[in-house]
Order: sequence, then structure tokens, then C-alpha cells
Amino acid sequence: MITDYSAACGLLGGLRRNSFKEDDLSKLEGESPDFIKNLLKSCLGDDYPPKDEIDFLERALYVSCIKKTTKLLRFLAPGAREVLKALILEFDILNLKLLIRRIKLGTDSGAEMFYWGFPYLAFKDIDPSVFKDIDSLEQYLKKSPFIRGIFTKALGDLKFHKDIFYFDIRLDREYFSLLKNMSLGLDRDSSLLIQNFISVRSLIYALRLKFFQGKDSNEIRSVLNIASISNNDILSHLLSASSLEDALSVIEKGLPFLKFREKLSLDFEEDLTGVFYEQFLKRRGVNFFSMRPYLTFYLSQRYLIERIIFIMNNRLN
Repeated sequence: MITDYSAACGLLGGLRRNSFKEDDLSKLEGESPDFIKNLLKSCLGDDYPPKDEIDFLERALYVSCIKKTTKLLRFLAPGAREVLKALILEFDILNLKLLIRRIKLGTDSGAEMFYWGFPYLAFKDIDPSVFKDIDSLEQYLKKSPFIRGIFTKALGDLKFHKDIFYFDIRLDREYFSLLKNMSLGLDRDSSLLIQNFISVRSLIYALRLKFFQGKDSNEIRSVLNIASISNNDILSHLLSASSLEDALSVIEKGLPFLKFREKLSLDFEEDLTGVFYEQFLKRRGVNFFSMRPYLTFYLSQRYLIERIIFIMNNRLN
């Protein structure tokens, strides 16, 4: 499944050493806004945004993550490459949400807020803000069958309900379903990692619906794909939480998250000397391929960035 294992491992090591680590979170906790911005400037370099606003900083963090992840894709054989590509398709989903608001509501989101111009993304060769109507967008998406299929189903829900909320929900449900189906062909550890990731992301989605969009518990349950959340009790506790901090604590103490973290080493050097080395390299030899180190790189960055954004929202607002 991999074209050059040694080159990929070497690149992965370099990327991990120059990416966010868990101790970066402790550096940010309780610090001043200026300290946080200076740390992000040192980490993001040329990717630091032109404005110090939360939305721009969030996009810049993910742009950096996309660039690092796409460097790995050149070394992977088609099957493995498709899995990582499916993960970064999340940013095309975000593009579609911005586009529908721009087209249907006339919301002005500048070109700098879109994720475009990167290899493997649907909008790699065109600024999404040029689309003025849904027909031209649908025509362009014919080149990206995965995204077009997801978009078509979500558009059907938008036309039926006449509410962008349902468009967003259907996009995410179809995307999670795509990820789950693609994970089934991976080695067991990698498959479980993605499935627990989907559970955690679904819980975070429920959190956002409750605290940021003001949806009530019954509405959240009716629109979420409950099958993607492996423990319904956790969802019940989350929906009854009185604050954002309490809800986040429910997620982080829940079994899906603990299983996710168990498989997700946030320290590359620990991966090489610990359980990954023992189970995958030493016992099975360097020619044995597992998607796990590549998945853990991407997913650990996603997790850490999510936490950094949470800290920024508390400290910079």
C-alpha cells in the first residue's frame, strides 16, 4: 500500500517534530492574547493570517495541517492515499457550507476564508467564491464524484426543508458515512481509530448545535445520525450539560474519546519507541504497512487544533 516506506517514515518524522504537540496546549492555557498570537506566529510562519481574528486564525491552523498532510500523499499507494484524501475532504465540506451561504443568503465571505488551491481538494484549481449560482457549482463538482454525490444529497434536503441548517447536517452525515465505509478496508487498529474519531466528531457536532446554534435536545437527536455515536448515554449527558465546559468534559471522559486517545499517540518519538514500534515494526518488520502512523499524524493535529481553537475562543474574545 505504500510506494516508498522509508521515505514516508522519514518525512512523517520531520512533519511530526515541526507540528503541534500536546505540551503546546499547556503553554497556551491561561496566557495573554499576545502570547497566544506570538506562539501561533512562530508555529505557522508564512501561513499566519493577515488578520488576528478567530476565524482567520482557525483557517490558518488548518491550512498548515492540509499542507503537511498532502506532502505525505505522494508516497502512498492508491488505497492508502484515498483514505487520507477522504479525511482532508472535510475542508471541501466547509467550502460547500460557505458557498451555499454566499449563493442563497448573499453572505460575503472573502476568498481568504475558503480552503482552495491545495492538491487533492475539489477546489484545487479555482477560487470557490467565483460561483454565483448552484447550477455552475454542480457542473464544476462533476470532476469530484465523492463531493458531488454528498452535495447532491444535501441539496435535496435544502430544497425540501428550505433551511440551510438541514443542508449542513446532511453534508456532515454523508461525509461521516463515507469515512466509515472507507475505514472498513483498513487494518483493525486504523479502522477503529477512524470509527472512534467519527463518534467523537459527532459528539462535538452535537455540542456545537446545542451551545452555538441553540438547538434543543429533541431537534439534535432528530437530525444527528445516532448510529455514528457509539454510546447514547454520553450523548444524553452532553445534551443535559449546563455549560460548554461541562459538555466538553463529558466528551473527553467518554469511552469513544478515551478509545480514540488510546490509539492516538500525540508524540511521534513515543510512537517509534513504544507500542507502535513493538507491534508494527519490530514484530512484523519494516515492510509491513499500517495506515496507523499516517492517520495518527493527521488526527492528532486535528484534535490539537480543535483544542487550540477552544482556548483561543476563551482567551481572544
